[in-house]
Amino acid sequence: MKEFIRIMSITIEGIKNVCHGSIKINNINEIESEEFLERGSILGIYGQNGSGKSTVLEATDILKIVIEGKALPDYIGSMINTKSQKARLEYSFYVDCEKFKGIVDYSFEIVLSEEDKYIIDYEKLSLKKFEDGKWRIKRTLFESKSGEITYTKVKRMISKDTHMFSKLVYEISPDESLIFGDSYKDKVSIEIAKKKEPELLWVVKVLKYFSMKDLVIIKNNVMGSIYLDKFVSLNVYLQDSNTLKRGNIAINLFEPNILPVNIFDDVKSVVKQISIIIKSLVPSLEIGIANEKEQLMEDGSQGISFEIVSVRDEKNIPLVYESEGIKRIISITSALVAVYNKKSVCLMVDELDSGIHEYLLGELLKIFSDSAKGQFIFTSHNLRPLERLSYKNIIFTTVNPDNRYIYLSGVSANNNIRDFYYSAILLGGQEEYVYNETRDYRIEKAFRKAGKLYGSEEN
Repeated sequence: MKEFIRIMSITIEGIKNVCHGSIKINNINEIESEEFLERGSILGIYGQNGSGKSTVLEATDILKIVIEGKALPDYIGSMINTKSQKARLEYSFYVDCEKFKGIVDYSFEIVLSEEDKYIIDYEKLSLKKFEDGKWRIKRTLFESKSGEITYTKVKRMISKDTHMFSKLVYEISPDESLIFGDSYKDKVSIEIAKKKEPELLWVVKVLKYFSMKDLVIIKNNVMGSIYLDKFVSLNVYLQDSNTLKRGNIAINLFEPNILPVNIFDDVKSVVKQISIIIKSLVPSLEIGIANEKEQLMEDGSQGISFEIVSVRDEKNIPLVYESEGIKRIISITSALVAVYNKKSVCLMVDELDSGIHEYLLGELLKIFSDSAKGQFIFTSHNLRPLERLSYKNIIFTTVNPDNRYIYLSGVSANNNIRDFYYSAILLGGQEEYVYNETRDYRIEKAFRKAGKLYGSEEN
């Protein structure tokens, strides 16, 4: 499938500490320019600790789960804002595929049912097509509430039997999407196809393909095993003339790894890919595979036993002895290569700066800003990228849970965004406060108070 998809906007309501937050990445005027189609998209999310940066990635991960037709995860209850008691997500996508070109909007709501279980209670899928040089009126393709298909045109299309079937499936599995879920799709799809409504089916197909193949989310909890010095998580993204291979493979740092032959071949290709990048970033370092040998797996099939090592001065060194920053770069490199080279890939990385030297971080992001083809969204605490990226590529969190994300206003191309951000923290001047101000004396007092828990002070 050849298509170009890019996330244009994100609206989050009721997820963690975000009561409402909206991020507009692109608008229609930008879409119409040739530059939009030729250049990549990069967005950095900055803000105070605990202010909703990671929530953007976590919300998108929920979207990914829903679009792929899976049930809501068991942990969804811990994600719902205690004040809101429900969540709403809305994403806008620019889609350019063989059947149409336009903007697809998808929104859904998650609520707590009478059975004390979180379910998808509302969904809406809309399309605004671009035809003959003009934007058409946005049209609702699908809408449902509590398992009932409520949009009249779609309701007329679907027969009474199928409509009852959809309702029955909802009652059995309400934690799945009614339009993307696998439980009912074949029967509903057949009915819609009979009524000659191919756009709905094609939108569902395109978004599923994008979510499964091109939407890559690397959350911070995925990286957690690195910091335990037990595993490195390889995010595999390979494309050749026949197949597209993507996934996540945990590499043991202490014991030989055993993988099926075909998966090992993918890992071997990824390691070569990583080594090319690592050598350009750290000239004295390469990555390789050592102690490769055939070994039977538990099921009797043929496998390969191996270790991934760093190579310095032509000597193999166990990867466990490398720095956390090197391990992190190794983990995400294949995904970075994909978003740099493929325009339909959307890569989201949480805490990109963790363990990476700030100068290298700034240089990498400048390169991606200038030359990458895909869409790259990241969170960071390090302010170095504010000196390397345009103010249009940076969004900031606020202290207001009802308006969590803003672009800084009053910024010009000549401003140093880092200095401008510090000014916004100290002096304000923005539509919202971007930092919940702290006081030195309060911090000192807190340390003294906490210290009393140890008993009397030393003489």
